[in-house]
Amino acid sequence: MANVSPRSMKVKVRCPGMGSSASYCCSLALALLTLCEGDSSITNVNRISYQGEKVFHGTPSGVDNTACSFGGCLMYNKTGHKDMSPVPAKTTPRLLVINSRQPHNTADIVGQVREQRHKLTSTFKRIGEITREGEERLRAGKDISSLITENHNLLNKLPGVSNTHTDRIVEICRDYGVPAKITGAGGGGVVIGIIPTDCANLSELISSLKTAGYQVLTSLKTGVRGVEIVRDCVEAAVSECLSENV
Repeated sequence: MANVSPRSMKVKVRCPGMGSSASYCCSLALALLTLCEGDSSITNVNRISYQGEKVFHGTPSGVDNTACSFGGCLMYNKTGHKDMSPVPAKTTPRLLVINSRQPHNTADIVGQVREQRHKLTSTFKRIGEITREGEERLRAGKDISSLITENHNLLNKLPGVSNTHTDRIVEICRDYGVPAKITGAGGGGVVIGIIPTDCANLSELISSLKTAGYQVLTSLKTGVRGVEIVRDCVEAAVSECLSENV
């Protein structure tokens, strides 16, 4: 790195609250490892990006950086060795992603929940059961709508996770037959909806959400590849740096 001059970066996130910090950490880790010819294996990128996630969230689960590193649709279990198993992408549903535009601090919310965890044993137990049942249904190509609804109701019992905006988004979605739930830490951030295959009024739902002041993303894909070097972008960036140093 001795021949690399200091640089500043400005990163713009389209929709915060969707693992954007992990995406940033993984991209930065892979870029720097590639630049200094270090170990740029995905396993090492995942390891380093997890350390970056600690700066953002204190004690992250590791799920976001793992998903960003390896890509695909994953079942993640935070154990001593962090179990991870792929879920076939062809069985994953189409998602509607709604940004509440409400800022939140993941570390603070996680801290609130941790302090009350001893009072929420049954809630966490059921959330774990829903997760495992959801995985089984996805692998079998079955509907998970009822689990999405139940999961959101359980998350509402956790301190600091829900607020009037996320509840309003879920309510609007349900009015149009789209089950929805908080994703991430909650306290604002993003809500995801599962779009039924026979949803005939999706455009009306999107219009209602936008009218209420929320950002709606519909073109997202699930099961995509993880972090990688896009050579065309790298060559353009290198050329720009060289021209600036002439």
